[in-house]
Amino acid sequence: SNIRKKDVFPVINREEWEGISSNKGFHIYKLHGSITNIINDQDTRASVKATIKQIAHSECKIFRLEAWKHTILNNFLQEYDLVILGYSGVDDFDILPSIWSISSSRRLLWIRHSSNCEPSHAQIEVININNTPSSHSDRISRNLLEFGMHSTRQPSSIIQIKVHAGKFLKWLSQKYGIVI
Repeated sequence: SNIRKKDVFPVINREEWEGISSNKGFHIYKLHGSITNIINDQDTRASVKATIKQIAHSECKIFRLEAWKHTILNNFLQEYDLVILGYSGVDDFDILPSIWSISSSRRLLWIRHSSNCEPSHAQIEVININNTPSSHSDRISRNLLEFGMHSTRQPSSIIQIKVHAGKFLKWLSQKYGIVI
């Protein structure tokens, strides 16, 4: 991706999540932890074990992120738009329920990979939450409707973009100088 290693900051452990970083660069928040911090080769298996342990001991049907992660994610989603790329949305047990529960006036853009769709022909759809879930036959569209059903996003702020993801990222990089 042509990003210098010194410009990447994995956020894995609780201390990193809760710390206020003044580092300019790319912060990668690992929601489920990570086995290794690939930047400094630190063993971070404990972060994954904690997540697995929490799932195993969850008594409710819907598992959510740890409360402290949820609070930090909530704060981010109040200030920034959420762009989802490379996530299938098929793990109904923690990420989606956590995001569904956070009200925000910021936009949600879900970029779905479509191998036959060039960036110049990207299919952009504002999700109409007034439609019934049956009018959206695929899983991601139904998941996006859930934001409206939970009243956590304004209808005009939920956008689905179907495009070849790799070519789209390359196009963004070339057009806007965004380093990806």
